[in-house]
Amino acid sequence: MYSLLVTILILKKQGEFLVNSKYGFNESEVFYVNTHKQNPASIKQHFESISGVENVTFASHHPAVGRSHGGDAQWKKDQEPITLYYFSVDPNYIDVMELELVAGNDFPRDISTQNEKFMIINQKAVEAYGFESASQAIGETMMLDTLGLQIIGVVKDYHWEPLMKSIRPLALRVIPDRYEYTYLKVRSEDMVAQKKKFEQAWASFDANREYEGGFLNEQLDEFYQFFYDLGNILTYVAMIALSITGLGFLGMVSFELKTKVKEIGIRKVLGASFRSLTVSMGKGFIIMIVITSIIAIPFAMWANGLWVNEMAFHAPIDHTIFIPTLIIVGIIATVTILSQVWINANKNPTETLRSE
Repeated sequence: MYSLLVTILILKKQGEFLVNSKYGFNESEVFYVNTHKQNPASIKQHFESISGVENVTFASHHPAVGRSHGGDAQWKKDQEPITLYYFSVDPNYIDVMELELVAGNDFPRDISTQNEKFMIINQKAVEAYGFESASQAIGETMMLDTLGLQIIGVVKDYHWEPLMKSIRPLALRVIPDRYEYTYLKVRSEDMVAQKKKFEQAWASFDANREYEGGFLNEQLDEFYQFFYDLGNILTYVAMIALSITGLGFLGMVSFELKTKVKEIGIRKVLGASFRSLTVSMGKGFIIMIVITSIIAIPFAMWANGLWVNEMAFHAPIDHTIFIPTLIIVGIIATVTILSQVWINANKNPTETLRSE
């Protein structure tokens, strides 16, 4: 029972933490539309004229949901290759996603294959490949598989992978053939109406392919929904377990108090109050619950910490888990003990002593 309660509370806390965390990029004002391999220039021309759209960009992957391309990369010939992951983007990506350039420049704005020879890396890549600083990396050439790519900028680290993972080396590259999503930077007071506009715009742009789109933060929430789903499943399991445990505890208390019917009757005849009866009859059970809680709850928190601590970014396992668990267990124990003491204390002491 303790393990289930602790696990449920931890799952719900981790889910809330992941959904409410800041990723380091703009997710609340970005709307995505699946390109379905349509011509990026045509899509941009069609969507950028819609009111509320400030800018348009393209990307091969959604950030923070676990997908990317990657290849072996090295800066120096004698350097051991390290995997460099990369997103395919267009020159407007950094502006739309509100990433912070800490060194160098953004991609040139002109539509040119020259852009495909450049890349912008994150701070983690600067560290991983042995550059002394972000400024030193600017202008250097790195070999990615068999391609020589020039570093023209460095962006501040952001969570391009799920928060459960630590930030790894990333590069942004311009590869139009790999664009899968159109990103629209939106400014509107009515996002629901704006969403409808984009759906209608796609229908007029391509009536043959299914519209797939939504706000980026909705996509991220959906990705982390499994924490809530698992928590809900375990909640039902815990309710069954609590019912069984509660019935077992009820049976134990009921049996124990029935063996003390004569003692309860004598105490009542001598003027004992319900409060004093509850303390004297329930003291042993309370001590048992306290000892069990002191052992079981910390153990359950430690056991769950084994998987929680594998996540690079997570909510702490602290008193917000311990106290609610203790309260729930305490309520069940208190209600059970009080009800049984009340039942036995309200029996006629004369009849009780005669029967004994």
